[in-house]
Amino acid sequence: MQRIISACLVLILSGALVMTITAAPILPSSSLKDQVRSLHGIEKLRVHLEPLSSAITDLDVDADELVARQRRKLRQAGFEIVSEAQATDPGPVVPRLTIEITGVGDQQVAGALACTISVTLEQQARIERLDKELFLPTFARHATALVPEAEVSKTIRQTTFYLVDQFADWSRLTAAGR
Repeated sequence: MQRIISACLVLILSGALVMTITAAPILPSSSLKDQVRSLHGIEKLRVHLEPLSSAITDLDVDADELVARQRRKLRQAGFEIVSEAQATDPGPVVPRLTIEITGVGDQQVAGALACTISVTLEQQARIERLDKELFLPTFARHATALVPEAEVSKTIRQTTFYLVDQFADWSRLTAAGR
């Protein structure tokens, strides 16, 4: 019975990972081009990981290792990664890529955790209606999955890498003029 439940969870997880959505907040598909265009010209980034929920940390997810991997990935993609101190130097505000990972368990689905992973880019944007420059989310990717507890750490690493990779891919597309 336990194997059947595990197999079902893996199938659900596989399907859920395929079903990521683009949102900042949820945008109609006709507006997605603006979200991608907003990535053009970004060369420097800050990377921020929101504090992990206890349901995640109890399963030995290493936040420092997770952030270090994402920073390496972004450097390999051509981004300069700066610290918070460097981001406040005089000049334009450096965009921030925020990673948020939440998890919650349910006694009705023992041995599994529902996880949501979000990767959001926030940057300076001008709102003409207000005649102001604001620091706003302009791009986001999300994934939700039901994961067997034994697979949580691996799934979080892989899914976060996938979402950050999508961000880097979209950024490269804008640089190529597409």
